Amino acid sequence: MANPIIGALRKLFGGATPATTVAAPAESPAPAAPAKATAQKAEEVAVAEHAAAEQRDEVADVEVVEAAANESTDRLAAAAQPGPPVRPISAASTETVPQLRARAKEAGITGYSRMTKAELLDRLG
Repeated sequence: MANPIIGALRKLFGGATPATTVAAPAESPAPAAPAKATAQKAEEVAVAEHAAAEQRDEVADVEVVEAAANESTDRLAAAAQPGPPVRPISAASTETVPQLRARAKEAGITGYSRMTKAELLDRLG
């Protein structure tokens, strides 16, 4: 007994069933390159990648050194910023507040009794 489905499939596909149809290869692949040339190319690529990695490392090292130098320069610049003016020590600054008040009274400065030593020194010059 012949299976009617198989018969219909053979008729449809020209005598062969889909399961037995094999596609012919389109083209045969190109011949493989010689092993020596492939190994040499792989070595060249590895050497180039290693050189590029070393160059990246050198650039990174230079960037680290430059950053450290910039940080040091910034710290030195910040330390060199002038602070409040430093008043030279004079004979007047060794005077006591009562002595400064007496001088302020002689100079005709008003409000000297409420002034601090620094204010008296400023006003007396």
